[in-house]
Amino acid sequence: MQHCSFQNHVLIQHSEHTIANLRAELQHVNHHLAKVEKACNTAEVNLSLQNAQHRREVSQLNQEVETLKSRPDLEGVVAELEERINEMEDLLKKKCEEIEENDD
Repeated sequence: MQHCSFQNHVLIQHSEHTIANLRAELQHVNHHLAKVEKACNTAEVNLSLQNAQHRREVSQLNQEVETLKSRPDLEGVVAELEERINEMEDLLKKKCEEIEENDD
């Protein structure tokens, strides 16, 4: 009987040792989990801030694009002004010719 009692005592000690090791490992895992959760929360906050910044930048760029689109076509404006200048020069030439004819 004592042999059984000794075996039981050894089994109990082994089980207690295993339980202590498992508790230590569980504590270590819980500590690691807390660090990972903190890092995850920090990453989520940073991502949220970056997302907000990117949205502001995209909005600003869209506004700039719309501003550029709303400007008149400068090449077209220049061509129209050159045409008007040529017409005015032609009119001025004709008036000068009329004045010279009337002076004679």
